[in-house]
Amino acid sequence: MTRLIPDWGIRVTNFGLGYILMCLVVAIAATNTGNNGLYLVLAAMLSAMIVSGILSRRNVRGVRCELQTAGEVIATRPAWLKVKLENELATGTA
Repeated sequence: MTRLIPDWGIRVTNFGLGYILMCLVVAIAATNTGNNGLYLVLAAMLSAMIVSGILSRRNVRGVRCELQTAGEVIATRPAWLKVKLENELATGTA
C-alpha cells in the first residue's frame, strides 16, 4: 500500500524555526497592510523553503550508512566506530 505522507522524520533547527517565524511575521504584515510586495516576499520565502526541502531529500536518497564497533563499547569510555557511507545510486545497486 502506498502512503500519501512519507515517514521522513524532519527535524527543525533553530535557524529553521527563526525562518518559519519570520514567514509568519511577513504573512501577518501582508494580511494587515494588503501590500502586494509583501505577498511576493512571502511567496518567495515559502517557495525557497519548499525547494530547499525537496533538493536536500533528493541529495541523500541513495546514501546508505553502516556503523561497526571496533571492540567493546563501555559507558563513559571512548570507543572507536567504523563508518561506511555508500551511494547506492552511483554504484547501480539500488
